[in-house]
Amino acid sequence: MSYDQTRREAYVAAVAAAGRIVATAEAVPTSLDVEFLSSDDQPSLRLYFHLDVAAVEQFAKQFGGCCTSEVQGASDYTSALGEFEGVGFTAWTLVERAA
Repeated sequence: MSYDQTRREAYVAAVAAAGRIVATAEAVPTSLDVEFLSSDDQPSLRLYFHLDVAAVEQFAKQFGGCCTSEVQGASDYTSALGEFEGVGFTAWTLVERAA
């Protein structure tokens, strides 16, 4: 099988996993991207939850991700890293910190 065909099949699997996530997620993401970075050998999913830390935490709980928070300038960045059906994911949000 050629590299391009292998890459295409990996994309199809990631898109299918994304569809099943959206169909079953208790917290529905604001946006979802399928990424295939040149440094990676598999695509990954990036799911954004607009200003919603609780949604990221719920997503992590439902799909088995590890949730962390860190300060980034004047904002709190909350993310969950995990894997669903063999496809890695990052669910995230950025919320401005109270003054």
